[in-house]
Amino acid sequence: MMQQLLEFDTALFLAFNSLEVPVLIESLFVTITMLNRNLTFLLYAFPLILLYWFYKGGKTAFRCFVALLFVVGTTDYSANQLLKKTFKRRRPHRVKTLETNLRLPYSPKGYSFVSNHSANMFSAATVLSAYYPPLRAVFYVYAALVAFSRPFVGVHYPSDIFFGGLTGFLIASLYLRFLIRKKAWFMLKAEGDNREL
Repeated sequence: MMQQLLEFDTALFLAFNSLEVPVLIESLFVTITMLNRNLTFLLYAFPLILLYWFYKGGKTAFRCFVALLFVVGTTDYSANQLLKKTFKRRRPHRVKTLETNLRLPYSPKGYSFVSNHSANMFSAATVLSAYYPPLRAVFYVYAALVAFSRPFVGVHYPSDIFFGGLTGFLIASLYLRFLIRKKAWFMLKAEGDNREL
């Protein structure tokens, strides 16, 4: 049974990775999957986005940002230091029977299960949705796009992104249930703060 599941996972990975899409769509997936490696974005665009968010969102934005640091930090550690080092699954582009003819714009190191990108994005989407419910669909669609980009660029199996997303969602939900919603400082809407995102 397990062997059949792994074979299905591999077949699905190859289908995603070999998917033929317009150059613009391919560039979009490559860009969003490598955004955390883009120095121009990290050094210039990201700080400006944060400043604009804090300016428009006031105390609510700052509290949401602190919540994100806790939640995404916990998620990233859990996925990278606990799950990956427990399962030690090789990335698909490091499996000899798969490494040829893959769409592979870059070759990350480390283990495959689970996907940190997927875990972190879904944990962030869950927290952001709690603070800004009208934008829930936007947050989750973007998280799904980032997750899908991982097998598309050849660095994760579909099961990696599925369980990564589930891990991120569960960790964020636990934080929201047992900490963020119970601590006055983390109020989802800061008192007297009427500004929106």
